[in-house]
Amino acid sequence: MDHPGNSIETVVWVGAGALGLLYAARLIRSGIRVHLLLRSDFDTAARQGIHVRSVDGDFHVPPTAFVPHRTPETLPPADLVVISTKTTANAELPTILAATVRKGTRLLTLQNGFGNEAFLAQAFPHARIYGGTAFVSVHRIAPAVADHQHSGRIAIGRYTHANLPPALTIAPLTAPPPASPSASLTAPPVASPRYLPPALLPDPSLDTSDDPNRDCDTEELAAFLRCTGFEVDVLRSLLTGRWEKQLWNVPFNGLGAALNLDTEQLLATRAGEILTRVVMAEVAAVAGREGVVLSDALIDSKIAFTRKMGAYRTSMHLDRLAGRKMEVSAIVGTVYQKSIKFQIDTPHLRVLEIVLRAIDAQN
Repeated sequence: MDHPGNSIETVVWVGAGALGLLYAARLIRSGIRVHLLLRSDFDTAARQGIHVRSVDGDFHVPPTAFVPHRTPETLPPADLVVISTKTTANAELPTILAATVRKGTRLLTLQNGFGNEAFLAQAFPHARIYGGTAFVSVHRIAPAVADHQHSGRIAIGRYTHANLPPALTIAPLTAPPPASPSASLTAPPVASPRYLPPALLPDPSLDTSDDPNRDCDTEELAAFLRCTGFEVDVLRSLLTGRWEKQLWNVPFNGLGAALNLDTEQLLATRAGEILTRVVMAEVAAVAGREGVVLSDALIDSKIAFTRKMGAYRTSMHLDRLAGRKMEVSAIVGTVYQKSIKFQIDTPHLRVLEIVLRAIDAQN
């Protein structure tokens, strides 16, 4: 069919959780044929299709409208691969994507946290790498069924590996060395050289503001993604976009999981809102050392946005309740480690990471 981004014909979507089901289904509904890696949802989706309950109107895409895949070996070579898996599974991505990524393939990661673009660039040096953030409230409530509650805007930016440090090696994020029980919570420990996620290395390639060619290329991808019916913005700085998402992710994913509270419960008390704002202020302080200004007004707007979401359980909160591994490193750990690098006092981030790792060790 004729659609924006005509150079994109074969689309592969990897990660059919809540976010993947929603966005892939809306692409499929627009007439785009998507190859969807489903795994646990394969039987249901292949038989019944995908059902979406949405504030924008419920809809269903039949199984004949897309191509479900149980295993990655059957995925075709693709023009566009969208990744919405949890970062806890990043080590598997080079194997999962081996058959579908070719020279010039667009790889768009909608994952949480820092370092995902660098990971993909190292694994697939001949692909075109993009990072994106999704601002959406959505849950997977049953196999191949998504419940879309609020928003859906996406912001994307082009990433280039041309400026990556030559000695950079990408490895799955691991836990930092345990702090001494007697260590002061107001004095960040010295970072161990064994724990240095990609997010801590100098990375000017996250800033796309001065490259009109990349902007043009990204605009084509954005136009294609607008077939979902959601607003899609092009980021002039992918670094800024990542930090703005972390400003929300760290407090609401982190505190929600640590305290076993949904967003409404977290903001329902003065103490909860104060704690949320303190964590956001620490995130903003770290971002400032990378040249990204996260203002008090932006914090206010994030709080106001979250109040409109109602009683929303974040992905980390749901992972805790289900006994799954949480994205502690990607969401909280990398920000805290950056604070160590910049010698910024972030006592609340430190305690939050320690608590989350203690909980995660039980999963």
